[in-house]
Amino acid sequence: MELIPFTKSMAFSFWLLFLCADNPLSTSSQSTMEDQIDALLQFKKSFSLNATASTDHLSHPKTASWSWSSLDQKNRKTSSCCLWDGVMCDQNTGLVIGLDLSSSFLYGSISSSSSLFRLVHLQMLNLADNNFNDSEIPFSIGSSLSNLKSLNLSNSGFSGQVPIEISRLTNLSLLDLSGNSLTLLKPDLLTLVQNFANLKQLVLSETNVNSVVPGSLANITSLTNLQMVSCGLYGEFPNQIFLLPSLQVLRLSRNKNLTGSFPRFDSLSQLQDIRLQFTSFMGKLPETIGNLASLKILALGVSGFSGPLPDSLGNLTGLSVLDLAYNSFQGQIPNLSGLTRLTHLNLEDNQLKGEIPPLTGNLSQLARLFLRDNELTGEIPSYLMNTTQLTHLDLSGNQLRGSIPNWFSRLINLESLLLGFNNFAGETEIDTFLELKKLQTLELSNNGITLLNGRNNSRKTNESFPDLSYLAMGSCNLEEIPYFVRYQDQLSTLNLRGNKIQQLPNWIWNVSTSTLTVLDLSSNSLMHFLNERSDVLPWSNLRQMDISNNQGLSGSIPMPAPFMVLYQASNNNFTGRIPPGICQADSLQWLDLSDNNLIGEIPQCLGNLSSSSLTVLNLGSNNLEGSLSVEFSKGCKLKMIDFSHNRLQSFVPRSLENCSLLEILNLGENLIDDIFPSWLGVLPLLQILILRSNRFHGSITVADDDTITITNTPFTNLRIIDLSHNGFTGALTSEFFRNLTSMKNDTGHEMRYMETMNIDGIIFSWYDFSITLTNKGVFTLYGDILYELVAIDFSSNNLEGEILETIGNLEMLKLLNLSNNDLNGIIPESLGKLKNVESLDLSNNQLTGEIPQKLVSLTSLSVLDLSNNHLSGQIPRGKQFNTFPVDSYIGNPGLCGEPLSVKCGEVKTTAAPPPPPSNGGDDDLLMWVIVSLGYASGLVVGLVGGQFVSTRYGFRRRKR
Repeated sequence: MELIPFTKSMAFSFWLLFLCADNPLSTSSQSTMEDQIDALLQFKKSFSLNATASTDHLSHPKTASWSWSSLDQKNRKTSSCCLWDGVMCDQNTGLVIGLDLSSSFLYGSISSSSSLFRLVHLQMLNLADNNFNDSEIPFSIGSSLSNLKSLNLSNSGFSGQVPIEISRLTNLSLLDLSGNSLTLLKPDLLTLVQNFANLKQLVLSETNVNSVVPGSLANITSLTNLQMVSCGLYGEFPNQIFLLPSLQVLRLSRNKNLTGSFPRFDSLSQLQDIRLQFTSFMGKLPETIGNLASLKILALGVSGFSGPLPDSLGNLTGLSVLDLAYNSFQGQIPNLSGLTRLTHLNLEDNQLKGEIPPLTGNLSQLARLFLRDNELTGEIPSYLMNTTQLTHLDLSGNQLRGSIPNWFSRLINLESLLLGFNNFAGETEIDTFLELKKLQTLELSNNGITLLNGRNNSRKTNESFPDLSYLAMGSCNLEEIPYFVRYQDQLSTLNLRGNKIQQLPNWIWNVSTSTLTVLDLSSNSLMHFLNERSDVLPWSNLRQMDISNNQGLSGSIPMPAPFMVLYQASNNNFTGRIPPGICQADSLQWLDLSDNNLIGEIPQCLGNLSSSSLTVLNLGSNNLEGSLSVEFSKGCKLKMIDFSHNRLQSFVPRSLENCSLLEILNLGENLIDDIFPSWLGVLPLLQILILRSNRFHGSITVADDDTITITNTPFTNLRIIDLSHNGFTGALTSEFFRNLTSMKNDTGHEMRYMETMNIDGIIFSWYDFSITLTNKGVFTLYGDILYELVAIDFSSNNLEGEILETIGNLEMLKLLNLSNNDLNGIIPESLGKLKNVESLDLSNNQLTGEIPQKLVSLTSLSVLDLSNNHLSGQIPRGKQFNTFPVDSYIGNPGLCGEPLSVKCGEVKTTAAPPPPPSNGGDDDLLMWVIVSLGYASGLVVGLVGGQFVSTRYGFRRRKR
């Protein structure tokens, strides 16, 4: 956010005065006034005048009055152009030494052959705020105008490479090339400035510099103004530049790869304006920052600063703007009572604690106060009632308590008031805020307040209320939509989620019909949604609608508005089929109809929608059926697909190969009858694959036939794979596990959510997506999928062979479940390398041998299940193994030691088992095996409904 726009006219007014008083040029100059007039008129003729070419509100066509007719017609040689608008001449010689054509509506191209470059005595040239139609900067500026001291070409539609000839203008005191589409490579930044010994102002913002900042800039002691905003700077900024004796303005914002830190400041500094937003500057603010007595603007938002805020900030008595937002500042807000000129204070999104301190002794000028998303406590301080000039107040996202005071009605200049996501309590009258006639934004959501819906029936027109554009009253214990909403015709956002609203009033369909873009009625108790008179939504520009979690909503799914980008209707009781007309909303990016009672097939048109806009498609937990035959188009943009918990049949559609951006695929809990779709390995970003509880069969391999060509290593980004409760057979293959690169290495991710999406400026993560995995012995629902969740669940299949040593290389695994298979052999010692594993379930297999001692090193392990195998030997002890219960080991007659009651070395005598049947079938033989096991371990077994069941250990006979 640009806090105070940079005005260049003051600087050039100074130059006009300075140059007029400069030493006179030689009277022997060969230039004549007639030559100058002719050059200026030719220059004028080379452009058209277009009002759209300039943006300044004081713009006017300065060259329009230039003509021969305005001069002395009797003696053209003595006629003077010095009175023409924008033209400045030397008082003694009459030579044109200054040309200010800024904001003059000039439109057209300019070249090095322009008559402009015949004005060789120019010392000041200002062509800012025109449109030179993507021309390159003429090299003649540097080669012909060698006397230039001030050159301003800002915001004039220049493009291409900055000519090296500009670096030869050794007299330059001011150079402004900002706001164009220029590149500074040849010359580079170092070459450009190395000859500018007298430079005072260097403004290159929005120029593609793409380099480090040369330390030689610190040698230009005359520098007063350095601006290189959004220049692609990188590396460490030389902090000696902060200490230049004349430097007043330093703006380096929006160079995200530029690092640096503050030096120690002395009291001689002239700095007035420091802006480092959106950079990677870091470290603490030094206590010596309080020595910057002239400082007016300190803007460091969205950078890497940390540590406590120094108390010396309170010494900056001239400070008007303090922006420290989106850093990692900690501790309490210091006493800023000396900042009597403060107009803008932004400390949002830090880690500040404690109560809101007295901010200033005189709050008469404070207009913007942003403290959101910290850890502030206490009540809203009463002195804020004196901030009568306050226009924006944001205290949301803290831990503030108490009641919301009614004196907010006194802050008559408020345009934006955000108090949501705190711990406020008690009753609050809506009428408190309706007195604020300038109010446009009101956020009260997610507190503990009860919002009282006052009813002043004498106020029946929209003139009685503020014209709100954003209204959020989520979780305010509302039982009906407040009456004043009826009179709002400018709303863009209406958020009433998490209340107790049961019915929508009839007038809601007439509210802000042409302006509403976001409607959130989720998590209420609505019984009906659509207007009885029409099934078409009345909001023509609606882009986001959330009516999820209203379990009373039933009937057909409401059709989305034509321009809708986000549509959530999950967790309701909608019935019927998904209407194909839903695809007419061809801007949809997020469609969630999960957890309803929808039937029928998935509309084919959704496959086509995936190539135009659709990114998230969630139809899970319905009663959808039929063949899963959706054809996903080439150029498919889907990142997440969830068709789980339905009755879908047939095969996994091969057209998913077109969805190269896919991160999450959940087809679990269906009736899909297919082999393992190894061709999904072509999807380079696939992270989560859920196929649980279907009818998959065959082996789990990297490729299933010779027709598949996978150019890159398959499944390298896979972090969660759940193939449990299917009919997979065969042995585990080393090739499959070797490819799981993301499970092997810590990529440096901190705890954060999966890929996010920006929809209309609002950031969404996969918060609506959840998966179910067997963890800690139970089925666990995971919402908010974290990068750190790395899991393999192959349980309840018919897998055979040994557990592979290569699984031990998957060091990022947190959950490994291979239970309920026919795996044999020993537990490989390499599993001791799974340093992050929290749940390890190998139960109900045919494993033999001893429990590896190396498993004791798994200090993150909280759940271990090795039950119902053929393991033997002493159970390891130490660390986590001292915490596991007896259930972790039961069903292994050869195991001994704690926590089992069987001591190692103890001789056991058991009754002889009955002889095996001589003529019995498979069932008789299986019965003998189980009864024999019962003799050995004391199990009680029985035959129930033709199935063998153990009442203690849960043995079962698997279907083949």
